[in-house]
Amino acid sequence: MKILIAPDKFKGTLSAAEVAEAMAEGVRKADPGFDVELMPLADGGEGTAKILTKADQGVVHSLRAMDPMFRMVSCEYGIGFEEDIAFIDIAEASGLHRLTKSEYNPMRTTSLGTGEMAAAAMRARCKKIVIGLGGSATMDAGIGIMHGMGFRFRDQNRQMLSPIGSNLGRIAFIDNAHLHPRIPITKMVLLADVDNPLLGPEGALLYGAQKGLVPTQQSQIETGLSHFTQLVDQRYGGQSAQPGMGAAGGAAFACQALMGAKIENGAQYVLKALDFKGAMREADLVLTGEGRLDSTTLRGKVVAAVAAACAPRKVPVFAVAATVDLGLEALQKLGLTQVKALYEEVPTFEINNNTHLDNISQTVTEMLKNR
Repeated sequence: MKILIAPDKFKGTLSAAEVAEAMAEGVRKADPGFDVELMPLADGGEGTAKILTKADQGVVHSLRAMDPMFRMVSCEYGIGFEEDIAFIDIAEASGLHRLTKSEYNPMRTTSLGTGEMAAAAMRARCKKIVIGLGGSATMDAGIGIMHGMGFRFRDQNRQMLSPIGSNLGRIAFIDNAHLHPRIPITKMVLLADVDNPLLGPEGALLYGAQKGLVPTQQSQIETGLSHFTQLVDQRYGGQSAQPGMGAAGGAAFACQALMGAKIENGAQYVLKALDFKGAMREADLVLTGEGRLDSTTLRGKVVAAVAAACAPRKVPVFAVAATVDLGLEALQKLGLTQVKALYEEVPTFEINNNTHLDNISQTVTEMLKNR
């Protein structure tokens, strides 16, 4: 029996590679004779650039760039084997992991560091830049990224504005006099792990609280996003209602409108890049998983993409998650053969990563023995 092991990360605790190894250990405990293939996946969130760089037999490069609070930090991104494509995670420079809890405030944070990484990739003569949008600390509609590429955002008095969320409503002019010279020959692809539009209660605001946005700031940030949308539409023609524009605090919007970036579902992009379907055709069973199965799983996450890819060939899909917050009907709609949660509810205390790994391994063993 051949088992394809293809999980996402367990956000905030385990990488996809660590989860895959733990699952493989569980398979070996169930039956040492099972043949396993490990294929750690991503959906545009943290770890996407590393997975795509490895799949493309690329090289990891280091640089210094600004974090969400304008501090210089060490960052990494990948350049593919043929040296014409770069892989970047927005979370690398502009992610929540760069901040202390007390610093969470998307009115004050910027995605500028991600733009600096993209500019470095262009200096390295890359012609295509792929950016995973998951895990950002920002709600700046992408003006930070575009600032890093040479755009300047100015107020009514033509004074340059800092590229942060609270300044979106003050932008009166977009200055493109100092753009990076390689922008016209560079394609940008944005990998979204959600399908939300930019504006409205189901837009960028939906994920504001996890970035530190408080209720009293919601009106200001939404007004700023709406103002910036109207300004961009007048000059460039934006697509704020397009699915995925609400990802990463609206980061895709400025990139799409000002640079012609294309937005794609992150999980689907990664599955195609790794030839998941080719590996799945050789498998008798697929093991997948993510930290939490909930309503966002249905909106383009790895588990949903894996189940959809397996459905036409009727390959059974077993899923493991730390917690499951979906009813039976939703799980059946996903097309999962078996689902197991490590914990009945989100733990209220910190659990050692080794304990998580042991629990994943044990759960997989039980699922296979009881299949």
